Amino acid sequence: MKIIALTSCCVDFFPEQGTVYVGGNSLNFATQCKLSGIENISVMGAIGNDEFGIRIEQHLDKLKIDRSHLYRIDKPTASNKIFINKQGDRYFKADSWNGGAFDCFRLSEDDWTYLEKSDIIAMPAGDPNLKALLKKRKKEQVVMIDFLDYHPISFIEELIDQIDIVVLSGKSA
Repeated sequence: MKIIALTSCCVDFFPEQGTVYVGGNSLNFATQCKLSGIENISVMGAIGNDEFGIRIEQHLDKLKIDRSHLYRIDKPTASNKIFINKQGDRYFKADSWNGGAFDCFRLSEDDWTYLEKSDIIAMPAGDPNLKALLKKRKKEQVVMIDFLDYHPISFIEELIDQIDIVVLSGKSA
């Protein structure tokens, strides 16, 4: 079985603690698959030519996750500032997300060919390649999309019939 996680690799800044961790939906998914014993896992996407891109590469190399389709581009590595409230819950501010390399990455023809060899494709719904993936995927491939907690229900309803596994998060009112 071959799993490919697309394309969200970033760093998470925790300003109150002064810490930085590698993360992002796709990197976290690939990491958990590898730690669960899945050997054939790849990450596809873009990181910046900066120290945070190096941290992501080191993390993937340490776990022996294939990064042959993870590209370094001349944009900053995507990042997210995560704040923690008094109850210990995380929250985000309006300027928390910097999409950097993630926001401008588009799959090449070589990437699409590489994806054809996968059994499972995982991707966050905010990925700019989402709609193209749903059109180009092979019928026998399993597609898992994480809609996180910020997409309107109309967006989810538009796509849900084309997705095999849907992950939804919610916010309490």
